Amino acid sequence: MKTFETTRQEIKNVKNVSDLLDFLGELTPEEANKLLYSSEDEVREYAIKYADRKSKIDRLLVEYNSNIVKGILNTIGELTPEEANKLLYSREDEVREYAIKYANRKSKIDRLFVVEYDFDIVKGILNTIGELTTEEANKLLRAKHTYVRKYAIKYADRKSKIDRLFVENDSDIVKSILSSIDELTPEEVNQFLREYVDMKTGVDYILKKYDISDILKHIEELTTREANQLIRAYNAYLIKKYAIRYVDRKSKLDLLLVESVCSMITDILKYIGELTPEEANQLLKANHHYVREYALKYADRQSKINHLLIEDNYDIIDSILRSLDETPYYLTCKREELIAYFAKYAERESKIEWLLGGLHDSDSVNSILNSLGELTVEEANKLLNSKNRMIKIYAMRNVNSKDLAELREIIVKGLIKWL
Repeated sequence: MKTFETTRQEIKNVKNVSDLLDFLGELTPEEANKLLYSSEDEVREYAIKYADRKSKIDRLLVEYNSNIVKGILNTIGELTPEEANKLLYSREDEVREYAIKYANRKSKIDRLFVVEYDFDIVKGILNTIGELTTEEANKLLRAKHTYVRKYAIKYADRKSKIDRLFVENDSDIVKSILSSIDELTPEEVNQFLREYVDMKTGVDYILKKYDISDILKHIEELTTREANQLIRAYNAYLIKKYAIRYVDRKSKLDLLLVESVCSMITDILKYIGELTPEEANQLLKANHHYVREYALKYADRQSKINHLLIEDNYDIIDSILRSLDETPYYLTCKREELIAYFAKYAERESKIEWLLGGLHDSDSVNSILNSLGELTVEEANKLLNSKNRMIKIYAMRNVNSKDLAELREIIVKGLIKWL
């Protein structure tokens, strides 16, 4: 009979997913349910046989591999109305089409109203629904898909069609509504003109209109709340440029982490000025190299060293090394030697973070891994989140687990996160 140590030695020799699945053999339902969320197709396909029905239904909501979708559907057969109602919100067209036959009418109406864009599925649902009640039609006049709104016109009441005219942006639907209601009454014309003329010029108005530069001429100062709302809700350059002066400091810093337009970055930095060390350390993670370069002036030494090993802009690498007085060494070594050099100054926790930071050079990765030796269970769990397969395999092979159950759990997690 195999001992725990023998089993641990076996796992050190695995080379691929198939080997790991062979090692696991028959899965418990709990293990299979977890492995249905592996990033590796082979693992998810293996898990279907052992997973329970509820987990397979849940997986169908997010599964993207057509073969696996078919494999799951073949094992579950007919759906209950509750299951079908749920699967109408699957990301895959094939699953939503399968669910139409079993879902109840209210759920199909709700699906048409909320987010369904696929034309074939829209038609498939409408074919099973047939005529609409007035209440259903009034609701579907506000659906996302233009075909659904057009379908609803025939069954909706006059007031709902008039209300739709105030917000409809599809000219064909506007024409269809006008054709279906004959002439507008004087009261309806007055209502339409009043609603149009009285549109307010504040935040709501900016979000509804496209002629932004003209609208902004009529807007005075924004409150911080309004400005923060605009930055989050609207991605138009002119609106962001206008609102940025009014947003609070935290929102400016958050925007710097993701902003890609140089002129916008320059404006934000002008309003922010000097950074605290904490703010600078955070901005070293910014997408744009200009922001990271600005942050270097204020970041602390340890954060610069931590950032050095994941930075891919050589001008910034050079700036960091100059600030650390390490330029002569940098000029005489390769990148993997540079990483090995700075790794000796790092604490164990920082090395773990570097491995999670996107290093791809195998020599650099090996250099850090070899300095770690055996991993605690906590460290192994962290490294299973790496995007580097070499690091994940190292975590599974070298975790210092106390028993077979704990080792098995690590392997299952590794397979779930496998690249």
